[in-house]
Amino acid sequence: LFGYISSGAVIQNLDISGANVSGQYNVGGLVGYSEDSTISGIRVSGTIRGLDNIAGIIGRNKATISDSSSAGTILGNSKLGGIVGSNSGSIFNTFSTAEISGSSKLGAVVGQNSGGQISGSYWDTESSTASAGINAVLFPLVIGNCVYIAGADLLPRFKEDEDIILHLSMFYLGTAIMYSIPCLKCLLIS
Repeated sequence: LFGYISSGAVIQNLDISGANVSGQYNVGGLVGYSEDSTISGIRVSGTIRGLDNIAGIIGRNKATISDSSSAGTILGNSKLGGIVGSNSGSIFNTFSTAEISGSSKLGAVVGQNSGGQISGSYWDTESSTASAGINAVLFPLVIGNCVYIAGADLLPRFKEDEDIILHLSMFYLGTAIMYSIPCLKCLLIS
């Protein structure tokens, strides 16, 4: 819908289904390039195609996005994400089931994170084809088929005896390598 937004723009409460968006760089189901703006309550489903910085909602983000989700297919080369392709903004409470297909920097939520803030974001590990959620997250937690991404100051609380798998990420030349360590029982109690 929008190629570029900035200067305090606000977009909220939109549901876009059947999107078919194509471009080269900074391509998103809602916005190609967003800075100094606020985006919330967005749902996008469809097919988004391009080369670099391609995503279900925002291709390149330097703004704040919250309470939003994406589904469908993301096709491109590099920096592809279910929510944001390349991020240096803030992302809160998002969810993606998008299938991601490309060659490098693929993320079920964010393709490449460059100093951005991300918390409370999830992706479906069965429907998403990306091997990692974000290119710079330290502690994603897998619960059932969904992965929870938390900052160091925002850890989820679980009920006693709830099984989880803790993923530790190592980053080498911008590529996430995920290791799974199953926990027999969760020790955090709500």
